[in-house]
Amino acid sequence: MCLGKRPGCYYYHPHQRGGYGDGGRFGPRFELGKWHCFEMMLKVNDVGEKNGEIANLRLRYKKPGESKSVLWQQPIQAASRTSFAEAPVEARFATAVAGFGQILRGAVNVEDFGLDDVARIARAARGEDSFGYRAEFLQMVRMAKSASALEPLNN
Repeated sequence: MCLGKRPGCYYYHPHQRGGYGDGGRFGPRFELGKWHCFEMMLKVNDVGEKNGEIANLRLRYKKPGESKSVLWQQPIQAASRTSFAEAPVEARFATAVAGFGQILRGAVNVEDFGLDDVARIARAARGEDSFGYRAEFLQMVRMAKSASALEPLNN
């Protein structure tokens, strides 16, 4: 995902607080409105290593029209962790949308994350909604919740 003009990500690790992942910004600046292709790899510290890094991010990207990729590396320090509430409103809303998609497809990794959680996150991160798409998304979540309470039709 892109946070401003810099790529960003959410990463998950065994010692995180809460269930939504930690966020970070990294990398070179990108020109908004253009497609950029990049590959992201994380390397986690060895067990028991206490060097303050929770991961090492390696990003390889190519600018449009160029044939050679550029490798960029950044250690992710434990001190740089932020809470989900501090994440940009766009990232939090995108999390609700992604969670909704995972629930609809029956993903096993959502565990106790349900439609009520999707609605709560989306409402709190609604932000500016010039075209009403976010309100429409919330309406879809409400309809999905109503439909999940119905008994399935027998074929």
